[in-house]
Formats: sequence, C-alpha cells, structure tokens
Amino acid sequence: MTTKKKKAAATPVRGRGRPDKEVSQSDIDMAARAVQAGVPQKTIAKMLGMSFDTYKKHIQPEIEPAIASVKQEVVGYLLDLIRQKEASSIHFYLKTRCGWRDRMPEDQVQEAIIGVLKPTLDLKGWEELAQKERAKKAKK
Repeated sequence: MTTKKKKAAATPVRGRGRPDKEVSQSDIDMAARAVQAGVPQKTIAKMLGMSFDTYKKHIQPEIEPAIASVKQEVVGYLLDLIRQKEASSIHFYLKTRCGWRDRMPEDQVQEAIIGVLKPTLDLKGWEELAQKERAKKAKK
C-alpha cells in the first residue's frame, strides 16, 4: 500500500501584479466638490486621470456622503415642485419612481397620480379635475 504525500499549500507570492492606486486626500476632496457641483462621475474620473473602474473602487466609497446629499437635495426640490402641482415634475416622478408609462390606460393614470399625490395634496381638487376629464372624454 502506498501513501501519497500531500503537497503543501502554495503561499501567495507578493509583488506580482499591479500595485493598488494611491489616492490623495486632495483628489477625494476635489471629487466630492465636483459631485456636489453636478459633474458626472465618469467626467470626474477623467479629470483625476484614472479609469472609471479605478474611480469606483477608490474614490466613490469615500465620497458617498456627498453623493447622498446631492440626491437628497434634488429629491427635496422635486417634491416641492410636486406639491406645487407642477405637471412636468409629477410626470417625471411617476415615470422614474412609479413605473408609469406614457401609453397607460386612463384609469391607471388617474390611480397613479392620486396614489402619489394623496399624502401631500388636497384630493378634492384632483378628483374634480379627474371627473371633468372623464366627462369630456365621454362627450367625444
């Protein structure tokens, strides 16, 4: 009976491959300011002289709070416009957050609008508007 000797696990050899990118704090600060100014992240990566994958790995995790604050501010402005019954803002919100499409059946459109606006608006005005629209379509 022969016994096989087990090979020892290979130890990783250090020093092979490309070294990690070193990112300075000034690069991170510049990227955060650019995000807050509305510069697209791919453009920021080019400005820093790195690929977008490198940017996502090294810079993006560091500037997540800046990205979140910009998103929060934009959503706040959008909700303010929706509360003011700004039609294009309502349309945008319904399409991007509620799965609304331009070619939906009329009853689904009314339900979607009322469902989104119910917590923030007086529905009597909207219900009256919906009834008037239905009456106009019925006459045609």
